[in-house]
Amino acid sequence: MNETGKGNAYLTRGFVVSILLILSLFPIAALFLVAGGADIGEVLSAAYRGTFGSKISFAETLVRFIPLALIALGLIPSLRIGLFNIGALGQMGFGALFATLTSLALTGLPSVVVLTAAMVSAIVGGTLWALIPALLRAYMKVNEILSTLVFNFLAFLFLDYLLSDIMRGARANTSQSDPLPKEAWLPALIPDTRAHIGLLFVFAIAIGLLAIRRGRLGYRLKLLGANENLARQIRLDAKRVQVTTMCFAGACAGLAGWVQLAGVDHRLYATVADPVGYTGLFAALLGALHPIGVLLAGFVFSLMLRGGDSLQIGADVSPEIVSALIGLILLIVSLRSSRLTQNQG
Repeated sequence: MNETGKGNAYLTRGFVVSILLILSLFPIAALFLVAGGADIGEVLSAAYRGTFGSKISFAETLVRFIPLALIALGLIPSLRIGLFNIGALGQMGFGALFATLTSLALTGLPSVVVLTAAMVSAIVGGTLWALIPALLRAYMKVNEILSTLVFNFLAFLFLDYLLSDIMRGARANTSQSDPLPKEAWLPALIPDTRAHIGLLFVFAIAIGLLAIRRGRLGYRLKLLGANENLARQIRLDAKRVQVTTMCFAGACAGLAGWVQLAGVDHRLYATVADPVGYTGLFAALLGALHPIGVLLAGFVFSLMLRGGDSLQIGADVSPEIVSALIGLILLIVSLRSSRLTQNQG
């Protein structure tokens, strides 16, 4: 079997192993619940009602899934070449900031104009916030994990300052912007729910990545990730690819900020990227860097996040148990992630 075949076989095997490991954690979670005096039947019922039990519940699961999936899909190219960009929180926040400023400035114009301009602005905002760490990594060998983490803190502090002062809503008691005009809201995908047409962007990007994966660009990314010296021999500009892939991740995170803003919140909060920012990275790794696997992994995480909310209300169980379960999953993915990126093919 050639190297590419070995890499693809490893990805498939790695995804299956990850799913099996996750499934093994649910009995552990059940033991914690029993130890805490919870009724397992009531917990399962509450989790089902909160995620699939009604049209509104399923729509809320999709609301969690959309930005998480956009972030995870955007990270696939950079992870394929071994770059761990964990700056989605800041990039998503800046995308939402740019979209907010554009939407408020274009109040009164037709919806298609406002939505298009806000979407482009969000992509630009996310890309710009990823550009500096990308350049630092490519040309100065600055570790992208450290730089993007620092940029996350900078973005949060900057947004919090703006929303507490300059951009604070006229009638707001907390750090938030003025509400967006109705023409800046994304249309609903499921009537009478908060699920919006941002889901279409998720599938569009996934299809695009599938096409790239099978084409020349996908092969070049695999080659660079597997052997940078060999990639240099075919005159592949590694620095340019590093900057481009990190900026692509920033663009997708910025897009995620816009869909969360225009589809759900309808005003800007400093915490716009919570709690999906970091989770997107692990969804990408859990999905073995394959678009379909990433969508499945993203949906699993979305179910957990939504289920944790419903457990507190429906079964009087602290949602921290779900956070602990996700933490265990992230630990497993972290331990396996280095080998995954080294064998990706």
